[in-house]
Amino acid sequence: PEAGQKIFISVHDPYRDEKLLWAARKYQELGFEIVCTRGTGDFLRENGITVSEIAKAREGHPNIIDAIANHEIGLIFNTPSGKGARQDDYYIRQAGLRYQTMCVTTVAAAIMVAKGLEALLHGKLDVKALQDYHKENIV
Repeated sequence: PEAGQKIFISVHDPYRDEKLLWAARKYQELGFEIVCTRGTGDFLRENGITVSEIAKAREGHPNIIDAIANHEIGLIFNTPSGKGARQDDYYIRQAGLRYQTMCVTTVAAAIMVAKGLEALLHGKLDVKALQDYHKENIV
């Protein structure tokens, strides 16, 4: 994703924690606008993060699938969820594939993408194994 693009975040309840907040704040610091589904948006707003809400695929139009198809979304951050939302998650990730939009499915991956984008913006890109980040308790 490029600065100025929107990042879509929709995560299952168990992943709504401090690590998610860190990632969302980092994306905002880097100049990305965050769009979310209702539940994730409520959590982020309650914790001081500015977000826009977008409809799920089955909630009518315009919705997240439309935004992906229109290339409005630069990154999809969508964790696997419970049975009820599984169909929405599937369509979101399928749209990401179809329209070549990067998709991550874990909080750890979202953190790593944020760190990578920050490094690119500051010209300090180096390589480090994900396992090393875990040893340092960064993710």
